[in-house]
Amino acid sequence: MTMVGYAHASPDDPVCLNQLERLKRVGCTSVRLDWADGGASSRVLRQAVDGLKPGDVLAVAGLDRLGLQADELTEFVERLGARGIHLRSVTPALDTASPRGKAFFGMLAVFAEFRETRSRA
Repeated sequence: MTMVGYAHASPDDPVCLNQLERLKRVGCTSVRLDWADGGASSRVLRQAVDGLKPGDVLAVAGLDRLGLQADELTEFVERLGARGIHLRSVTPALDTASPRGKAFFGMLAVFAEFRETRSRA
């Protein structure tokens, strides 16, 4: 199993130092750094995922670092799962390799969708 990290710059962490530290602490063998906007269309994120094999893990410091809306995040995790790849988030602590992590992710996705639906009403 390989654990590859993905870090995306933000105003409070413009050079990703905080994310790098957290990802190395959980055991990432390498970390891909992304300074461009784009979420699912990010070239760096695509390259990180393309290099993973079944049983591997894509790790992020937080789900918000993926830059995806709730529905995009759910679809992204489903595509990873279809390839046998797991997602691990440091905060909130989440690992889709475990039944508990899958259930927790499902609840997060439902709450995020509910929040988006209410904000549009």
